[in-house]
This record gives sequence, C-alpha cells and structure tokens, in this order.
Amino acid sequence: GVGVHIIEPGCVDTEWYGADEADVPRDRMLAADDVAYLALFLATLPNVIVLEESLLVPRGLLVDPW
Repeated sequence: GVGVHIIEPGCVDTEWYGADEADVPRDRMLAADDVAYLALFLATLPNVIVLEESLLVPRGLLVDPW
C-alpha cells in the first residue's frame, strides 16, 4: 500500500552546490521550496495514483519553452 514517487530536481540553489560546481547561474536555478512544493503535491495524491517520475527544470533553462 505504499506508493513511491521519484523526483529528479536539477539545478536547485542549495548550499550543496559549490560556487565552482554550478554550471548554471544561481538566479536561474530552482529554489528548494519549488522541490518541496512538488513533494507535498505528490504526498497528497490518492494512493491509487503513482507518478513514476518528475523532472523539474527551471523555465529559464528550457531550450524551447512553450
């Protein structure tokens, strides 16, 4: 009865990103709150729904934003 969701956040502005590691400007990264919002959403889904994978990408990094 346990559902498992996978969140793949990319480019999240946290202290884990060292200044020399960030290949994306911090002002274009996701905030940790953005990832937390998705985690909360997934946790509130009915137990009959499993969203296998969620890829979070900052809108400013999309090659072809819609």
